[in-house]
Amino acid sequence: MIALLGVLGVVLDRSLERESVESLTESLASQARTIRSALPNDATAMQTEAVRLGNAGGLRITVIATDGEVLAESERDPGELENHLDRPEVREALAGAVGTDERRSESVGQELLYVALPPEAGRIVRVAYPLERVRARQAQTRGTGALGLLAAAAAASGGVLLVSRGVVGPLRRMTRALEERGEGLPPHLAPGGTEELRLLAGTLNAMTERVEAEMRAVEDGRRTRDLILSSMEEGVLLAAPDGTVTFANRAVVSHLGTRPVTLGALLPMALRTAAERAAANGGPTAVEVETGTPARWLRCALVPVDPDGALLVVVRDVTQARRLESVRRDFVTNASHELKTPVASIQAAAETIVQAAADDPDVVPRFAARVEREALRLSRIVSDLLDLSRLESGSEPTDPVDLDRLVREEADRFAESAASAGVALSVEADLPVRIRGSERDLRTLVRNLVDNAVRYTGERGRIDVRLASDDGAAVLRVSDTGIGIPSRDLPRIFERFYRVDRARSRETGGTGLGLAIVRHVAENHGGSVEVDSELGRGTTFEVRLPAA
Repeated sequence: MIALLGVLGVVLDRSLERESVESLTESLASQARTIRSALPNDATAMQTEAVRLGNAGGLRITVIATDGEVLAESERDPGELENHLDRPEVREALAGAVGTDERRSESVGQELLYVALPPEAGRIVRVAYPLERVRARQAQTRGTGALGLLAAAAAASGGVLLVSRGVVGPLRRMTRALEERGEGLPPHLAPGGTEELRLLAGTLNAMTERVEAEMRAVEDGRRTRDLILSSMEEGVLLAAPDGTVTFANRAVVSHLGTRPVTLGALLPMALRTAAERAAANGGPTAVEVETGTPARWLRCALVPVDPDGALLVVVRDVTQARRLESVRRDFVTNASHELKTPVASIQAAAETIVQAAADDPDVVPRFAARVEREALRLSRIVSDLLDLSRLESGSEPTDPVDLDRLVREEADRFAESAASAGVALSVEADLPVRIRGSERDLRTLVRNLVDNAVRYTGERGRIDVRLASDDGAAVLRVSDTGIGIPSRDLPRIFERFYRVDRARSRETGGTGLGLAIVRHVAENHGGSVEVDSELGRGTTFEVRLPAA
């Protein structure tokens, strides 16, 4: 009780001290406003008036300019004082508030309470009051309060001694009973009062905290599990022994298109059959199923997780893996076929030359020309494969490239071949367009597009090459009036070695890699390539690249 009353006395003392300082601060602020209105504007008169008002009110008065220069001072010569801009109360006043501070003044050798008003007419009025006067009054009040608190403590201690003897026994018995029982969830009790009450509250609180900690651990574990499972690309589904689905993450809904309620509602049918087989056999089962439009392939693993028959189903989308495997197989097949054809032709022509060199020398030049032609074709295929392999690792140089100049130069290279084929070639790349990238790769892109247009545009056809800027992007369009591309083949024309018409491609000398190279160059430069074509009416390729 003595300690409690002591704390109360300290709190009351601090409260009274704070109240006293706040009241004094308000009073000083009010006096400062009165002084501010009474001060003249003339510097000499201002100093005289400041001294007079300071002596009359028992205050220290300072008038400060907004740049910190002291204009007037009631107790010192203003010219002897340093700049006051760094004083805390002055900074607060310049910020628009009533500035206050308590500190010892080096100029007058006293602890003062400073109050500064916000600037008005370019000057700050600050008043200071000695704190020793305030503390003297506080000491008188503190002594009276201490005597009262001691008297109250003596009286209360006697009363507590008498009351506690009748309270301690029952409280201890209650505490022992609660400790032995340890059942239920007692309310949270704030520690306080006597030792027995604190012990009782601590026991009940400890029980509450243990239960709450266990509940938090369970909830944290559930949230962690849900977070991990919901972030997985694989769908995870758990079914109870009766077939009811107790958990399904977001990926399951994405893969299956719905959240099944029971194993009997699983779709497609092959997955439902596999689930029934796994539940019946009690062993893991795997199955691949096709579902959705467009078709998607799902690989499902079904594993019983306990003897009662609960079943865990893990669903993984393997559509992309299947597509890549198909592309890989097609590439190997096509590459082998494309390389085999010229090699076989070279071999046959070479054997003919060896045999005919002595018997029929006149056919040697014809077969030698064939060897040369097939060797050139083989060289182009190998060169395009090397370019494609390099482009798949990215276009590293990021030099500024004048795309308009590059397009004109590459298109001009085909002017003669277009003219000999009876094709009109038009180039429009007059506006300056600059991008950052590899000039070598960009030349390859333009060259392949124009070369394809010349190859597949018949006599009296037309090719238009246009370069323009559109919303911060360089747009290259290569249009022709050639044979066009069937709509069924448009999604695959950028695959390696894919040809719409293999016989036509071999006649024109194509390798089947040009458009794959175009796509890789565009993507390596942060751009895209699109195609619009109609069979028998021509084709337009549009390449968009970010402008520098």
